[in-house]
Amino acid sequence: MYDKEFNIASKAIKYVGKHILKKNAVSKTEKGNFDYFTDKDIESETYLINKIKQHFPSDNFLTEENNSNNQLLDRTWVIDPIDGTHNFMNNLPIFCVQLAFFAKGEAQFSIIYLPRQNEFYYAKKGQGAYLNKQLLKINPNLDEKSILVNADFLKPKELMQLNFDIMLKIRENCVSFRDIGSYGCECAYLACGYYGVFFLVNHIIKPWDSMPGELLCKEAGAISKFEVYKDINYHVIAINEKLCDKMEKIIKECIDKKIHK
Repeated sequence: MYDKEFNIASKAIKYVGKHILKKNAVSKTEKGNFDYFTDKDIESETYLINKIKQHFPSDNFLTEENNSNNQLLDRTWVIDPIDGTHNFMNNLPIFCVQLAFFAKGEAQFSIIYLPRQNEFYYAKKGQGAYLNKQLLKINPNLDEKSILVNADFLKPKELMQLNFDIMLKIRENCVSFRDIGSYGCECAYLACGYYGVFFLVNHIIKPWDSMPGELLCKEAGAISKFEVYKDINYHVIAINEKLCDKMEKIIKECIDKKIHK
């Protein structure tokens, strides 16, 4: 199902990565505290929407830059034109173009394209996760103390401190921490088995950030937990259920401690 949608989206995303994002940003605009978009974010998003609309004019769009207030309806295209904009605008080549197609109450497929590495990740519901047509399958039996943990160091002081509190709790049970600055890339790398755990805590987690990578990781065999706990959103993805449960418990303990200070 949805083969036509997937094929059109694949071609459009590859075009964006190979042509629009081949050049560096010309301008950047601050849209919030420590939050920016560039001319390439707008150009990429506009191209993707217009290309998809040529074939599916009645579909809905939920996108980071121009359609961020739209609802998640049946047949919604969830698009992040550049995930990792801060990396992109500083010429750090770790960023991606990503989207998910939402229908019948869930993501039906997702695509994450890393143009500078020419890595094309995709997942179809019930059909597995792939990198450049090679099946991705996570090993759930890695030794806990040998894994890398990806922690997203968000800029607001209270969230950064919460992340540090969580890391202090788990520092003796993993080999090291990483933050590469792109939700989609982080999920793609976990689906490849580079990470054992990914976690993010934030006031709000947007679908264009989380949905593409979550489907990719779940189809690769990972466990994903997404919850709002005491007004804090958190997302945990892990290579097995034991690790995921352990991370959830630690995150909740640290949120409780933060609230009761």
